[in-house]
Amino acid sequence: MSKVTYPASIQTEEGAALLMQGHNLDPFEVEAAHEWAHGKCPGYEVEVTEHHMIYRPRIKNCSQWDGWGCDNEGEWHGHWFAVRSNDDPATHFTMAQQVRYVPDAAKDHSDD
Repeated sequence: MSKVTYPASIQTEEGAALLMQGHNLDPFEVEAAHEWAHGKCPGYEVEVTEHHMIYRPRIKNCSQWDGWGCDNEGEWHGHWFAVRSNDDPATHFTMAQQVRYVPDAAKDHSDD
């Protein structure tokens, strides 16, 4: 079984995101890591949010955990799950994700 290393690219309902361990991270480090992992994304804003989550590396029927399931339902795969807010630093994560397309911002970077 492989160990998760950070920053880690993950897939969410909204698309690809970058996950870093910890809360209250330096915003410049988060932006730099996101750009390194996903490249420049002219026209998209990057939203940074803090979460409490755990990773389960061996899940077969994820719908039993979250009630929804995913495309890998019935196959062995790993999953991130939200947990209640707590003081355990092992559950503290910061997520950076491209959201909200802003056409005017794309024009500003068309020469990049």
